[in-house]
Formats: sequence, C-alpha cells, structure tokens
Amino acid sequence: MKQALKYLRLFLLIAGAIGACPSQAQQRLLIPVPLAPPPTSAVLNAERSSVPQQEPDPERWTKEDLTLDEQFSTAKKETMAAYQIALDQCKLELVEAQPACIAQAKSEMEKEMSLIKTRFGILN
Repeated sequence: MKQALKYLRLFLLIAGAIGACPSQAQQRLLIPVPLAPPPTSAVLNAERSSVPQQEPDPERWTKEDLTLDEQFSTAKKETMAAYQIALDQCKLELVEAQPACIAQAKSEMEKEMSLIKTRFGILN
C-alpha cells in the first residue's frame, strides 16, 4: 500500500511537471526567455531602404470620367485591352487552334463594342 502511494505521488509530481496539471506546471516551470536586443539604427535604416516607396497614382487613374465621350473612350480602351489579352492567350494555343481562337476573340470584341455603342447611343 505504501508502495502504491509512493508511485501515485511520483505520478502526480511528473504529471504536474509536464503540464497535465497546468496551474501547478505554470507555477513551477516559468522560465524567463531573454528578448532579442533592440535593432540598431543601421538595421532600421537598411529595412526602410529595402521597402519600395509607393509612387502616387497618376492623375489619369484617379480622375473620374464625367462626360459621355470620356466614358465611351474608357469603355473602348478597356474592350481593346481585353481583346489584346485574348490575342496574347491565343498565341499560347496550338498552331491548329490559333485561327479559331483569334476568330472567337474578334467576335467577342465586336459584340462588346456593339453593346458599348448601343449603351452610348452611337449608331453603327
């Protein structure tokens, strides 16, 4: 019986040390961890210089299209840019599939331009 109590005490001691009883383990196993030294000014300057400085957006990116002509021009530019991207993607296709891809891209561009012209009241 005394042997069993001895093993039980040993078990509880080990369990507390490894965290089975968190409150006891925290009280006994608090080990201070040294902090890293503060960075020197040379390190801070090097970090700041490695971060690229953001340039402000050009005025053309932040200026709203107010007139219908400006809105039409922007919509047309966006459609033509999408068409150019589609053509670039067609160049990545197999040679046999390129003509069909280009025809589909052109068809989509023409359909989009037709919708834009209709939206802005421009006759074909």
